[in-house]
Amino acid sequence: MRYHSRFDSYNRWLGTDYPMVKLLISINVVVYFIQYILIFFGLGRWVSMHLALSPYIWDGEIWQLVTYMFLHSANDPFHILFNMLALWMFGKELEMVWGSREFVKYYFICGVGAGLTFLFFSNGIVVGASGAVFGILLAFGMTFPDQIIMMSFLFPIKAKYMVMIYGVITFMNIANPSGDNIAHLAHLGGMVFGFLYLKKEWFKRKMQETPKPRTAERPPVTPPVMTVQSRPKPPEPKQVIRDRVDEILDKINEVGYDKLTAEEKEILLRASQNYAEQKKP
Repeated sequence: MRYHSRFDSYNRWLGTDYPMVKLLISINVVVYFIQYILIFFGLGRWVSMHLALSPYIWDGEIWQLVTYMFLHSANDPFHILFNMLALWMFGKELEMVWGSREFVKYYFICGVGAGLTFLFFSNGIVVGASGAVFGILLAFGMTFPDQIIMMSFLFPIKAKYMVMIYGVITFMNIANPSGDNIAHLAHLGGMVFGFLYLKKEWFKRKMQETPKPRTAERPPVTPPVMTVQSRPKPPEPKQVIRDRVDEILDKINEVGYDKLTAEEKEILLRASQNYAEQKKP
């Protein structure tokens, strides 16, 4: 009974709101404690060589491109703390807008892209979800550019400007390395891969929305008929839903997701599910 009670409590915590963000945070925390146990038993070097992203990947250990994202510095608890805090702050609103499937897909694209960037420019070892989180940060700034957030919990700033600041700082740290033991290349790689993916999806949607040109046809000759003025045609249901979703997104951009009503959250959830269904092959 106790086991089922704890399992049910965990399911309730995952809930229907941003379950992938909660699941990713849970996995990272559990792996962090497992990592401590392995280090305690003298397996720290094995973890670094075969689960972190290391030169051993060129020997066929390609799983490192995924496993490294769930490892963090055992000597610096703030590493995982700040990563998970940022994932929670910026990831939950993206998941509600995009849907869980699209969100987790984007997360791993940024994480793997960050790892590849690091591999091609460095032969060191890297761990952490920072590359994926920087991609999430970029997506938040592009999706909610004017939303006010507290940068470093000190002063308010628009999301788009915060992304620019972090991007510039990351680039400067790469150009002038200070030996701070931080993989700035991975951070930049996560943002670059995220940007390319978002632009590809934006271009694809624009192409789908662009009406196809009509071929010139000679209009058929028809006898004159008497027209009767009728009521204007009501808007299509899909257009009404799209307009409603746009209003909700504007509200999120202004006051945040937590200020939405239960009805608005339900509309956004249904819209994200429909979007996910349309993207299935």
